[in-house]
Amino acid sequence: MKSTRLKFLTILFSFGLFFASDAQQDPHYTHWRFNKLSYNPAFAGYGNKHCVSAVARRMWLSFNDESALYNTESVKPTNELTRGIGPETNTITYGGILYGLDKRGDDGIKDHSINGMFMYSGDNIAYEKNTYLKIGLAGNYEFSSGSSIRIGANYTSLSKALNGRKLRAHDPDDPLIPTANVSQSVGTVDVGLYYTNPNLNDLWVGLSSTHLNTAQFTFANFNVTTARHAYLMAGMKFNDFLGNPLLTFDPAVLVKTGIRNSPVTPQVDLNAMVTYNNMFSGGLNLRGQLTGMDATCIMLGYYPPLTNMGINNSSGAGTTLRVGYSYDITMNRVRKVSDGSHEIQINVCFPITIPVAPVRKKHNTIYLNPNPELKAQNPKNL
Repeated sequence: MKSTRLKFLTILFSFGLFFASDAQQDPHYTHWRFNKLSYNPAFAGYGNKHCVSAVARRMWLSFNDESALYNTESVKPTNELTRGIGPETNTITYGGILYGLDKRGDDGIKDHSINGMFMYSGDNIAYEKNTYLKIGLAGNYEFSSGSSIRIGANYTSLSKALNGRKLRAHDPDDPLIPTANVSQSVGTVDVGLYYTNPNLNDLWVGLSSTHLNTAQFTFANFNVTTARHAYLMAGMKFNDFLGNPLLTFDPAVLVKTGIRNSPVTPQVDLNAMVTYNNMFSGGLNLRGQLTGMDATCIMLGYYPPLTNMGINNSSGAGTTLRVGYSYDITMNRVRKVSDGSHEIQINVCFPITIPVAPVRKKHNTIYLNPNPELKAQNPKNL
């Protein structure tokens, strides 16, 4: 019964997601609040720093393809006959300030700036591989009150590949199911807005859309069209949590949905993190939709106090470093064949100060001559 169920899930997972006429699901992360650039290009250069973030996610462990067992006389699965087909995602992002101006001239911080971003992500789902390459720009305008608005856009090169040799079709002669490797790349555009207000408990709100222009993958006998996605995220920070000056409480929410002609049920992430002494953090992330819960996620974070390396997590000034881990407890029907999901996230942000070239003072050559009459002719050293 278990092998039959696994075979059914494998077929559903491998074929259903890929051959939908209007399907493209962006990767999702439990550490989404620490990986905003994957969703919103406007976040690039936030804090007037250069930030690099890396995420490795392994979803639905023990979700294996055991269909090869049906072609052998083996009864017990072996490593040679089974293969994990749960989603695997590896992502690295960079965002940094390219040019800035301190228009007010009051604190040396760039009130207006132009920022750049880059992202690489490899998202594997069973025998399907999706590769994302993004490059974009963002602009920041800070108001006199301290609040700021950011707007950004990026170009996405999306490559999709499917290993047809691994597929086992119910009808081997079905012309829609490839029997060899197929792949193609298309280009789409993402846009986003990001607003912050330090006067309202460090409020931040982001609104973005990916694959704004739909693009179509055209293979031999079928087409796959990318779907627009919309993301709304927001959060705040409360100091002196529970009356303890060493504790901070950071609630946040992410709403994500597809934009199609037919209704799409939004998925919501509710996140709450508590940080102790700017060093240790822990919390929960609840992910679900109207049809039920998808996962309950346990999150842990560590901010190493490596002051000898110039890392200052306590004040947020200078270089900051965060290491995070999460474990997702599967709550939907996949839990019958899943051991949960693991995710590791590393984030480092650092300022780059371009030194100003010293002004060289030019002297008249007559001052090389000790003759006082020559010096008297040019008393201002011009």
